Amino acid sequence: MRTPDKRRTVRVRRRVKVIIDGHVAFTADLASAGFCVELMHVHKPGTAINGVITFNGCEYSFDGQVRWSRAGDTRLGVVGRMGIQFVRLAPGFARSIQAVSG
Repeated sequence: MRTPDKRRTVRVRRRVKVIIDGHVAFTADLASAGFCVELMHVHKPGTAINGVITFNGCEYSFDGQVRWSRAGDTRLGVVGRMGIQFVRLAPGFARSIQAVSG
């Protein structure tokens, strides 16, 4: 059974490139408050991360915190997922994503 959605911002299903800890991954959705990323190795909730997100042809650095994670299975080729909340974000990215999410 799924838990109720506690998001306070509108998420947009958009697949964009993210680099976390030097590893390339892709988002499943994103918003001005954070994003869900798909990758093989996930971090535990509460972990501080930093990276670069590419959106509309521009790269933006960010600092974030893992809010939730679901491990994948490398033997089966199943990717994991993490929900990342932005802690610090380039102002240009915030304006760009708000324009897309309404």
